[in-house]
Amino acid sequence: MQDVTASLPIAELGLDTRTRNVLIGAGFSTVGDVLAAIEEEGDNALTNIKGFGPKSLTDLKGRLEEHGFHLPDAAEAGAPRVAKALEEEAMLAATLLAEDADIALEAALEEKSPEPAAPIAAEEPKAAAPVAAPPAPKVESLDEPLSFSQRLRATFAHLRRQPGSGAWVYGMIGLLVIVALMLPPISLLRRLGIVGYTTISAENNSASHPDGLTISVDAETFDDKLRVRLDSAPREVFLMGDAGSALKKAVEALPAYLEVKSPLYQIQTRGNVEQPVTIDVLMPNGAEPWETLDLYTWSGESWEWVGSDLHTEMAEHEHISAHVTDVPDNIVVVQVGTVTQTVSTFLEPGDNPAAAAGMLDEINPTGLLLGLEGGFVGDPTGLLQPVEGDAYDVLPTLRNWAPGAAVNHGLLSDLLTVPEIQKAHIAHIVQLCTESGFAGADVDYRGVEFNERDAYSDFIGALADALHAEGLRLTVVVESAAPTNGGWDTGGYDWAALGAAADAVKVPFPDDPAAYVETGAAQRLLDWATAQVSRRKLRMLVSSLSAERSSAGIDHISLEQALAPFGEIVALSNVAQVEPGSQVMFGFSGQLLSITPQENAGAYRLEYEVGDGEIHSVWLGTASSLALKLNWARRYHLGGVAVADVLAAGNAAGIADAVTGYRNGIASPAGQEMNIVWTISNAEAGVGQQSSPLTEPDYVWTVAVATGTYTVSAAIAGFDHGAVPVSVGAPEPEVTEVVTATGDLDASAPAAAASAVTDECLDASYVADVTVPDNQQFDNKEAFVKTWRVRNTGTCDWPEDTVIAFSEGSQMGAPESVQVGALGSGAETDVSVDMEAPADAGRYSGIWRMQTAGG
Repeated sequence: MQDVTASLPIAELGLDTRTRNVLIGAGFSTVGDVLAAIEEEGDNALTNIKGFGPKSLTDLKGRLEEHGFHLPDAAEAGAPRVAKALEEEAMLAATLLAEDADIALEAALEEKSPEPAAPIAAEEPKAAAPVAAPPAPKVESLDEPLSFSQRLRATFAHLRRQPGSGAWVYGMIGLLVIVALMLPPISLLRRLGIVGYTTISAENNSASHPDGLTISVDAETFDDKLRVRLDSAPREVFLMGDAGSALKKAVEALPAYLEVKSPLYQIQTRGNVEQPVTIDVLMPNGAEPWETLDLYTWSGESWEWVGSDLHTEMAEHEHISAHVTDVPDNIVVVQVGTVTQTVSTFLEPGDNPAAAAGMLDEINPTGLLLGLEGGFVGDPTGLLQPVEGDAYDVLPTLRNWAPGAAVNHGLLSDLLTVPEIQKAHIAHIVQLCTESGFAGADVDYRGVEFNERDAYSDFIGALADALHAEGLRLTVVVESAAPTNGGWDTGGYDWAALGAAADAVKVPFPDDPAAYVETGAAQRLLDWATAQVSRRKLRMLVSSLSAERSSAGIDHISLEQALAPFGEIVALSNVAQVEPGSQVMFGFSGQLLSITPQENAGAYRLEYEVGDGEIHSVWLGTASSLALKLNWARRYHLGGVAVADVLAAGNAAGIADAVTGYRNGIASPAGQEMNIVWTISNAEAGVGQQSSPLTEPDYVWTVAVATGTYTVSAAIAGFDHGAVPVSVGAPEPEVTEVVTATGDLDASAPAAAASAVTDECLDASYVADVTVPDNQQFDNKEAFVKTWRVRNTGTCDWPEDTVIAFSEGSQMGAPESVQVGALGSGAETDVSVDMEAPADAGRYSGIWRMQTAGG
């Protein structure tokens, strides 16, 4: 039974926490490890471990016996067996020590030895005839020097052959001393880092530790050799300070926002490898949420972030990977907690900085452009100046572009290729900050080409060093990344290098609110970006304004501009004379093609057609859509956000509250529906007000007021969209209209009436739409038949020459008139007209009247 269950983990024996941790920390992970140690060395194999005393031994033995394990007595571990094991271990240890010495010696000789000279040809002497001789003992070739290990073995063999001299006795004593040093708990060879290494090469491209660490290289491209030794200190042992004195300082220096989730893995390497090495760590238990896990290493002085990415493609095989060329001495998985979020914005001309109090930590005034010979264009004194006591820092933004103008790549190229210009530019930036009291600088240079990637990173690194030497900060703005197959293309901006140098990297995120759903583009970018830049340095860059996308790119516009495609309110019915009790339809004059609510994002997308036929998309900037974006920054525990345009005019209501809520860690407000408000009023007072969703831009007013002149006005999100006068009065018997209206390529028939044309006994009234009801939509140039049902409400019959005739508006391909014919008083009939939807999208109406030959 023991052979079957010897693999039982120590953790499952039911030991107390300290005893379990001490055993695991000493390398005993299974019951089999403990039994083997006791059998070979007796109880001392355990009691010699620091922190493991007699009480712990008694507890352990009791637990083992409860599980049915037989423990050997002390007598069972006989002296001959121990002596033999000691001798074998000593010989092995000495051999390994000698072999490692040989390896080190050979490496040193390879480094110091000059190239061998070309051999000189010489004629070989003729060999004499062979003479029979007794077989000689095998010896090493005199041409090849003996290695240290071979000499050590020969020494032991010589001592064995001279027992009379007493040398062998002294040799065995020395041997036993060596063995004592080599065996646990001293394990001198392992403590000295001489044994326990695995060689990684193209043929054997990985090494693993059973606690979940793997070091590997690319077998196809790796052409070097790396020797690694992997160890681990259990999480509890490490955090209790029992993983060695060298790591106690690491525990004490652990920042409060880092929570250790895995063992501390120790990595010892031999060899100078400059090729990529992959470090994979299995996902620890209880480490959710995974999106805020990072790898960190202890440098001996401080904790440093190691760029890593999550791999969750295979269930039960989730892991964190880091790709490095400089292998760290140790690695640990940590959960990064929430840090103080920094909120910044650009201060553009016309913005109001007074609104920054309580909302912003950093303001970046714009207006300085990269100039000739490393100088600036612009007046630094005209920028927002820092004032002692302000709640925010001021870091001016430096650009090589201006809104509406082309990027000046020529000056940027000079900066990156001419050392004198770069040196002068850095000096000017430092001087600007120190003389004006700025807290640092914000660099937003665009148009960096891929072949300038390293040069730009070097410039940012040099600028960061110069600013940091003066106690100043550097933030860097990069251009948008383009998604690729499995990653993101950042062009000339090496995010990892920029993040290593600068204090913050501002990354533009998508304008489309649809990108911020679960597993959407924004989350994919966050997963990738946090593997390139420490999340504490990463800042999400978004705009608080609305965004309009066209073939020329994306422009950020005010909410009022974003709603302009709705146009002005128009009446879709005749409002010159409206009878009390009737219905009047209103709409908008714009060329909107669609209004799509993005409910998960608390926003709307509009599509409309401009004069040249191009389709534009508009995303309305609302407080709820901005809050959704900022929630992602909070969820990934980023160091902050940069909210462009937050101080600009034209933001939607509630934007400042959304930013302040993020900064103060307050839950964002729920999304609010955007409505259209319709107001009916007259000269004396308001009559009524109704609202409709933004997705329903039509309004039907049931006239329930006294005669008089009224005004129907429309407002969207508080912005005025015009008004239409409506005259309400008694019906005029001589005229009643038939109206057809279309919207978004639709055709509809509002209330139509008949006409008494000559005699007072002739009259007509509208009964119903038989075909094409209100708001019917059609494709461009689609043919349809509009049919009204009308009634003869006069006291005499209609004559044979009665027709329905087009009067005004859009005729929609219909004839001028259509025959109706005679109809008895009180009778009803259906009147049909063939029509065709116009070729252009829009809303159309036409007025038709009943007539006789006499007019």
